[in-house]
Amino acid sequence: MHIAVDAARILQVRSPFADADAPVATGDLAEVTADGHFRLRGRADRILKLEGKRVALPAMEQQLAEHPWVTACAIVLLPGQRDHLGAVASLSAAGQQALATEGRRAMADRLRTHLLAHFERVTLPRRWRFPAALPYNERGKLPLDALLRLFDEAATP
Repeated sequence: MHIAVDAARILQVRSPFADADAPVATGDLAEVTADGHFRLRGRADRILKLEGKRVALPAMEQQLAEHPWVTACAIVLLPGQRDHLGAVASLSAAGQQALATEGRRAMADRLRTHLLAHFERVTLPRRWRFPAALPYNERGKLPLDALLRLFDEAATP
């Protein structure tokens, strides 16, 4: 069996047991380690299971973006002993004022309550970040690694 990751970081598998001459895309995001193994990093289609519940991250992002205090947002899977979601939201002027007045915890609670009208509690983001702007790169893309860095404990004030 041969494994590789394409330019979009999607795991490609070639196996003598598959009925394909070319590698088969698994639909999983992955990284290949130096020893030739791979580490899964989530689904490429951004639909995942948390606590046995199916969650479409684009749908959650759309609902969060509809809150009047949110100007842009992204939801990411934060792997750990128990996977959970992290939300990154840049805020409108009113949202920034509420954040300054009420604090991060109250802001996260308000946005969680907004999402609770559409998603089950166990699927809601547990960790929140409120940067001035989302970390788009020079090509206008939102790299997953840049979002995940916002949740690094060492980088978090």
